Amino acid sequence: MSDRPVILFMFAGRRQNMRVNLPLIRRIVEENPRVQFDIWNLARSAEDAEWLKPLTGERTRVLNYFAGPRADRRLNKVWQHYANRQYQDHLFVKIDDDVVFIDTDKFGEFVDQVELNPERILSAEVVNNGACTEFMPELWKQFLKLDIPLLDVHESNKYAAFAHEFLFDNWRDLVARPTALAEIETWLSINFIGLDWRMLALLNNQIGRRSPEWIADRQWRPGSRVGDEGAANLFPRSVMTGFTVGHLGFGPQKLTARQETSWCKGYAKIAELYLSGVRKPDSVSQS
Repeated sequence: MSDRPVILFMFAGRRQNMRVNLPLIRRIVEENPRVQFDIWNLARSAEDAEWLKPLTGERTRVLNYFAGPRADRRLNKVWQHYANRQYQDHLFVKIDDDVVFIDTDKFGEFVDQVELNPERILSAEVVNNGACTEFMPELWKQFLKLDIPLLDVHESNKYAAFAHEFLFDNWRDLVARPTALAEIETWLSINFIGLDWRMLALLNNQIGRRSPEWIADRQWRPGSRVGDEGAANLFPRSVMTGFTVGHLGFGPQKLTARQETSWCKGYAKIAELYLSGVRKPDSVSQS
């Protein structure tokens, strides 16, 4: 992996999700000594906020600068924090707290491509992410049956359901694939992205500005302001196919409590098998 320092940062934190992803992230930190893991305490509930506080460890810190009521509305301040020139030698990987699977073996390769492509924002190949759907033929086939625009998958509970079943049934084959970079022009949901400091500063500079009428085929009402995801879609984007990441859900997908609990259990089982090196062809479906 690159010799440059890397900050892996998360907008945290929902306990149910983080209990699944923390073992995977700890593997990344253990195997990549240049990685610093920053957990930003932006929890919506006081209970989740308290749960986060003792998670500090080797090259892992919990940052409470913006914690408190409505902390989840302060994520733009995190981008501003890293846009400071003190971080200009760093590479960055931003991760959502509901990322529930990571092919940790390819994390270093992902970071290397971030360094080699400073003019682009790089995404993992994220399951349950519209822009990444086309790179997984079986998932694409299921999507076409929905007969909805690709930009609307973030509102489809059915899409979430078959995306997760797809990953449960095929994760071993997915992580065995080689990687490649694919340029995209479609809207990218920024569940797991990498970028260098200069690109992060450019992205940060767009946040809060008046939105153009169109960004990546999405139309915006007059007077709209650019958020971090909109800002990311103003720049060239690529997906690193073969680097598999699982994303639990978007708010408008309206996951039920039963779905979230069941799917988190499924991903916890996958993580246990993956981290232990077990790759037997059995299903972990949690339907």
